[in-house]
Amino acid sequence: MKPILSLFCLMALIGVTVGYVWATEEEQQLYDAGKQAALEALSEINTPEKINQRLMVPILDSSQPMTTLGPDPQSFNVSVFQGTTHTFLTLSLQVNPTQDVTAIIDVDSNFDGTVDYTYTVPRPISGVCSNGFVSCVAGTWTNCRYFQWSADGSGHVIEHEVPAQINMGACSCVNQNCGDGLATENMSKVLDDLGGGIVAALQERNPKFAISKVVKGETSIQYCGKNLATAEVSGPSFSGSANPAQYWDKSGNADKLIVAGEAEKTKQQADDQSYFHLITESYTNRAGAVDLEECITRREIVFDNGVPTVHVLDSCAIGANCRLKNKYVCDYTGANCIPTVREYNPTNFTMMTYCQTINGQTFCNDGKTIRNIAHAIIYADDESWYYVKNQYVCQAVTGQEVDPSLLDPTKQVGNTLTVSGNTAEYTVTSEAGTIHNSIQLPGVAPEPDCELACKVRKNVSGTDVQEHGTVMDYRKTNQTIQTEIRVCTLHNGCPVGPGEEVITDCACINSLLESISILNSVKKGGEDMVCSK
Repeated sequence: MKPILSLFCLMALIGVTVGYVWATEEEQQLYDAGKQAALEALSEINTPEKINQRLMVPILDSSQPMTTLGPDPQSFNVSVFQGTTHTFLTLSLQVNPTQDVTAIIDVDSNFDGTVDYTYTVPRPISGVCSNGFVSCVAGTWTNCRYFQWSADGSGHVIEHEVPAQINMGACSCVNQNCGDGLATENMSKVLDDLGGGIVAALQERNPKFAISKVVKGETSIQYCGKNLATAEVSGPSFSGSANPAQYWDKSGNADKLIVAGEAEKTKQQADDQSYFHLITESYTNRAGAVDLEECITRREIVFDNGVPTVHVLDSCAIGANCRLKNKYVCDYTGANCIPTVREYNPTNFTMMTYCQTINGQTFCNDGKTIRNIAHAIIYADDESWYYVKNQYVCQAVTGQEVDPSLLDPTKQVGNTLTVSGNTAEYTVTSEAGTIHNSIQLPGVAPEPDCELACKVRKNVSGTDVQEHGTVMDYRKTNQTIQTEIRVCTLHNGCPVGPGEEVITDCACINSLLESISILNSVKKGGEDMVCSK
């Protein structure tokens, strides 16, 4: 991880305001060397493809080592899971004479290298969307139907029809109704849109499918990865499961993970070299002995002259040196408890409104109020549950009470830190007394006023699809001018492709006034529009 952390530290050296003068020549030389190293390193991961290949693939595929950035790269293994990745999805497209597309899907759902499911979409694809496709009469935009991708737990992909385009995302037309050769000319985007939608459907049904690599051909796209549900953790495991993905349960059943966690905790408590022991003992050794305090808050319904009232029994007299570790909300008798705080963290579990019959009368508790059968409130508070169990970890003190804030010096430094110029001052108070300290900071170049960007325009074929038709239904040509704002390169150059024109070179671009003008033009145009049936 050190090369990656160093990289992000070096990123701060890039893009500073031109003309900054360092205090010494040595600082200037160090800055120049750091910036040059950062530029060289970032050039190796400055595209999504490079990031995936250099950083993501090595984590999933043990056969692909990670390499350090910069000259003289060193290789090392960082794979989290054992084994290599496999192609689990292949999408192949055939373009028909009308530029409608036929899609063939091959799936290797068990990642054994053999295709076990093949599906040919039984209708022409006239338009592509981020989550499905549009199918119309071939070569036209009539009698169109809309389909979303879906999958079952076995990895079988199929489409299902939805009633309108409003259910679809980012659709574009590809058949000849919107222009000549659109599917062929834009095959890369068609593959990305259809393939991305199919993979999203698979992962929604089974999030254990992890993608490590995408291989794109002229008319096909392959998605490589592995099933984390069966993948084992790479390298020696100190403790815990070698297959943690088995606890990912989309049904929301958290019991399996909770039971495994409690078992692992019990196991590590008996091992003085375990992570659990090291962490808990480090707190004990730093802050002194700790005690586990338990208390119960009960709210009992009693009758006074036939009138129901709530009697609160609270044994929780907890000092400021205590921290809530576990909290359980239970029924009226203290049984059937639900953990709302576990190991200092909220569980997001909550008890449903609970009703209890007492002396022939029913009272319902929603956590904030207790009401009778006529819905009249007989008790209200920030918390009104009948039975609550709390467990606190308290710092044991002998003699003089210790301020809990003194137990963590890092908090004191943060709370008292002041910076003036290149000098930082802070104060730390302990039982030994108060210490004032100061340190000299190195010079820091000022932050840039903005992220440099440029504005580029190019001619593109309009393939927009609206609920009432395609772009060719209300225009004479599908050619349009597209304007993009792009982030400039590390060397402050504007990334321009063939046939593109730079409108505004690298600068601090503010298009707010232009946007307001466009919106106002649309508003004025709408006011002049007359609608008729």
